[in-house]
Amino acid sequence: MSEEDVFEINDFSTSSDWERFIADLEEILTQWNLGGANDDLSLEEDDAKSDKIGAKQQGASTTTASSKLFSDPSLWTQQQDQLKFGKVAFTLTLYTFQNAKPEEKLESTSTERPPSSKSMRPLNRAWREMNSIDHDWPASGHPLVRYYGFSQFIVLCPLKLETIDTEDRIRHLLGSSAIALNNINCEVPFFCQICQPSRRLFSGVLNINNGYRTYFDMIQFSDVPPSFQYLSDLMVLFKKKLYPIFSYSSVHREKTSPANSPIEQSKIRMSIRFTYLLSAWPPQYLQFNGNAPNHPALEQFVYFRADFKPFELLFRPISFQLVANQYADPLKQLQLATTWPSVSEELITDNEFHSDLQPRSAPKWSLRALFLDPKSQKSSIVLCHTTEWLYAFINLRYKYKSALLQACGQQIESSDPSDVDVRSALDRLASPSNQISNQLFNVQKNVFGQLEKNFFASDGAKLSNADDSVKFLFEQTASEGLEDDSENPNCAQLKSSPVGSLSWRISLLLANSFTEQKNISTVSAIWSAFVERLRSHWKNCQLLPFIDAQQTESIDYGNCLFHQKLQMLNCCIQQKNKREQKSTTSLKLDDKLSEKDGNEDDEDEFFDCPEDEPESTTDADKPEGQLEVFTDSSKNVVYLLEKPNRPIYIPVTQDPAPMTEDHHYRQMQTLAAMSNNPEDVKLKIRLQSSGLLSDMEAFKAANPGATFEDFIRWHSPRDWIELDTEDHEKSSKGSNKKAVPRFGLSRRMRESTMWGEIWELARQVPISRQKRLFDYTKEAEGILHWLQNVTVNQLIELVGPILAKATLIQILQFRQEILDFVSDNISEPKATTVELLPFDFNSFEVQFNRGDYDGLCLELSTVEFEVVKFYSLLKKIIFAYESDVKKPFKDLYTSAQKTTAAKQADSRTASNRGTTLKSATKLGSAILGTFQKDDLIKFVTRLLLEPDVEFSSSNCISSLVVRMFSDSSRFQYESSTSVGDRVGLNSEEPDHHSLSDESEEVTTQKKRLVFSVPQLPAPTGKEFIFRTQTVARPAPYSRPSSQRLYCLISPKKDFRIATAFTEDTAYF
Repeated sequence: MSEEDVFEINDFSTSSDWERFIADLEEILTQWNLGGANDDLSLEEDDAKSDKIGAKQQGASTTTASSKLFSDPSLWTQQQDQLKFGKVAFTLTLYTFQNAKPEEKLESTSTERPPSSKSMRPLNRAWREMNSIDHDWPASGHPLVRYYGFSQFIVLCPLKLETIDTEDRIRHLLGSSAIALNNINCEVPFFCQICQPSRRLFSGVLNINNGYRTYFDMIQFSDVPPSFQYLSDLMVLFKKKLYPIFSYSSVHREKTSPANSPIEQSKIRMSIRFTYLLSAWPPQYLQFNGNAPNHPALEQFVYFRADFKPFELLFRPISFQLVANQYADPLKQLQLATTWPSVSEELITDNEFHSDLQPRSAPKWSLRALFLDPKSQKSSIVLCHTTEWLYAFINLRYKYKSALLQACGQQIESSDPSDVDVRSALDRLASPSNQISNQLFNVQKNVFGQLEKNFFASDGAKLSNADDSVKFLFEQTASEGLEDDSENPNCAQLKSSPVGSLSWRISLLLANSFTEQKNISTVSAIWSAFVERLRSHWKNCQLLPFIDAQQTESIDYGNCLFHQKLQMLNCCIQQKNKREQKSTTSLKLDDKLSEKDGNEDDEDEFFDCPEDEPESTTDADKPEGQLEVFTDSSKNVVYLLEKPNRPIYIPVTQDPAPMTEDHHYRQMQTLAAMSNNPEDVKLKIRLQSSGLLSDMEAFKAANPGATFEDFIRWHSPRDWIELDTEDHEKSSKGSNKKAVPRFGLSRRMRESTMWGEIWELARQVPISRQKRLFDYTKEAEGILHWLQNVTVNQLIELVGPILAKATLIQILQFRQEILDFVSDNISEPKATTVELLPFDFNSFEVQFNRGDYDGLCLELSTVEFEVVKFYSLLKKIIFAYESDVKKPFKDLYTSAQKTTAAKQADSRTASNRGTTLKSATKLGSAILGTFQKDDLIKFVTRLLLEPDVEFSSSNCISSLVVRMFSDSSRFQYESSTSVGDRVGLNSEEPDHHSLSDESEEVTTQKKRLVFSVPQLPAPTGKEFIFRTQTVARPAPYSRPSSQRLYCLISPKKDFRIATAFTEDTAYF
């Protein structure tokens, strides 16, 4: 069939892309409940509100603007959906400010109503927000909030790198959207992103139900046009845009005087803001300056301490991050804004010849502090030093996967198996190899020579190798450095180790040494010397120092695994001491054991008898291992049931075997893995009741002829109860034994056969011939061998909880010091300190219990960064004060320092102990003069808590801010010019060097004047907002409506105009 014979039908009833786009847009907006909005307010009522606001412009600095809330991203919500227009995909986003409260309607101040044309003028929510000065100048947020002050708007953005950059496409898209908005009566401003997203340009439309439509347009240039650099030029532009089409007065040839022209009768108000940026700080203002010592006024704080004692290596994190020529500061930028909130056009002149817009004349100043983001910072200089101290050491587990000794490049040479027997091999497993010590010697010599130079240069401490440092660790008395966890109740409940314990000391020493050297060999050398010292204590039966004396025979599961291991080693040493004490009192038994087992380890106290050992041939009626006579609660002697003339003796029993958490976990896994067959059940019972079997055997040896009921009366008195009549008959029935008339076994004992079976298996064996429950030799050697061969990852798991707790205590100490300083120097401390430096301990505890060190470091860095931010602002206030007042800031709180000799002695004692008393940082109000301490400290705290801080230009804070900008300008000038080209900044008389002409001399004098008198530099940005509500567009007989123009002038960066012009679509 040829192409000419093909019959085609064009179905014009099928919806087009344009129709589908409108239908999809209507459906989405309807789902978001944006149709049929009508919150009209008469325009004259809003005029009255505007008049009141304008009358109070001089006191605007005392009011709280709603734009501050706009800067909080948590108060904004977004709803998104996608739709297509032809082949172009778009995303539709609704931005809504949730904290917006319904505005109260203001009653008209005049009893006479305006003309009827005004009585019908509507003012919806978007118009009210455009005309409200409370919505001007939000500190951050979407650009449309800055341009127009909207709290709710819709944005249509193209996807897949599409751009709407032609006027036809823009008009087609906005026209289609306007149809959809009008169909559903939606009165929410609608915008379409045009051109490249980086230019932040939008074009939009707003439909109002009773015949109004507002068009939003923007323009943007990289350079400022010469004809629009001043306020007068922008005012002319705004007035021209108010009547862009035609004038009906000229058509009807009505002669009107200029005073009665519509433009002259328009009521135009302006809001003006000049912005000044400060980002180049002089070195003395920087928080971290590697070339300068700390300021004397800041040395009162522990955070700025530099004179660490040697023993403080064992109790607190010490990080050394800054070196010469390194600078860092968390404060990225200060933004000063001078604002004229609402003024009439006839009150201000600003042109190329004269300007009334001087910073000192602005009724409102505001300052905003922008800080670096610690999460995204890639600088080589770290701001959160204490958290980085922890993070750097924890990250060793990712760099080294092998054993600790192998990680530092040491290889252990193995001996020839033919020359070594089994006994010597076992000895090497239980003792450190001499080869390891020899290989570590060279590393220790180099590493600890530098360590001694940096950490132990004072107090005569000499550390030539790791042995000296570990010896220092073991011998440091608790009175000189041990702190109590009670000072931090939250930290005490963390599963770590007590502050100042042996595990705490070695962990801090490892981390601090690694922070200084950045070498894994340092950690390996100290750890090897530490394990060797532990082995020496074990061999010499010396208890480990700085371990809780009450825990020498038990393990506290509330501590971390590393501390439990040291507690277990202490238990082994304690048992070894008991054995040696007993061996001196029982010579016969010791001689017999030494003759029989002369070649065996003399630490064996018990016979390691096989479980099928035959009964002893000794006299069965001869008691052994009796401790004392057993008495009841009334101190009456208790006798055997079948031998009433023999009292029951309490036997000498073995102590229950202590067990660390990991050992207990492995035992529970072993028991859980057993099946339910009879053999496994019996084995499970024997494993769980080894201590009970030992007690029964010892009881039989101490009380020959005793029955199971006698054992229950001693071991479990609660199971020996008074029987009822029925229970008494059941217990005596079928028994040949003489039953006790009124007492017997409890129902639990009668129904359970496990205890009875164990009693039948128990033999008459005293503890001297029993297999010991706690093989302390095996446990101690196992712990030492495990510690000797620990991997880097295992070491981090051991010391990680301790280092995390130490970091937390350190940061909380910094935090508490700031809170005390703030509460001492402001009149209302509670309201401020509650919001300042927040810390969520519950979140930290969750991360701590999970062992998520990355999450821990994130939580800690958040708190520490707030501390660093506070000190950064405080340091800048201190330097600005000293530069402006010419007095040391330290003198402000010298009156609050301790003066008595007793208090000074207490302070020295606390310093020797490693603790810190509360610093004398309370400011004296008598020395401040015009500067009030409430103003200074509140200003710092408000900069941390609020998006921008408002104050008056006559406030004392303003002089400090101006001084900061002046010092920065001076620093930038000196940095950009050579010494010979600089003017005499410090001299009062002009320089007497040759000048080429008069103009250069005038320029030099101006520069000298600029730097001699503190003043602000040229503004970085100028912002103007023009608004009126009394202009009728597009024709003179149209109803008046709201008009607005926003302009940003940023020299050499940006020139931007955003307009909102409304037209009357009913009367045009």
